Amino acid sequence: MLGEFFNAPKRSQLNVVHQLTGEFPALRELEPEMQRQLLTLSEDNRYQMSLYSREIVPRAFARFDEWPELQSLKLIGYRRQPEGAR
Repeated sequence: MLGEFFNAPKRSQLNVVHQLTGEFPALRELEPEMQRQLLTLSEDNRYQMSLYSREIVPRAFARFDEWPELQSLKLIGYRRQPEGAR
């Protein structure tokens, strides 16, 4: 369930693209491709790592390590670190 909130662009981002193409008619023909590319970001590991990684948000990941129930965050690339690595 958490991955739904963390992993991919959703309706609001798609609406931004729609508004952008409405304001800039020269972009209208690109809207379908822009929307398609936004939707593929959920499968793009580089995109995911640019948002959520130990290097970018180390304090958050350290806290995740403290709570076993947050193992479901593996959907955003989180993997619990072994005790000795903390």
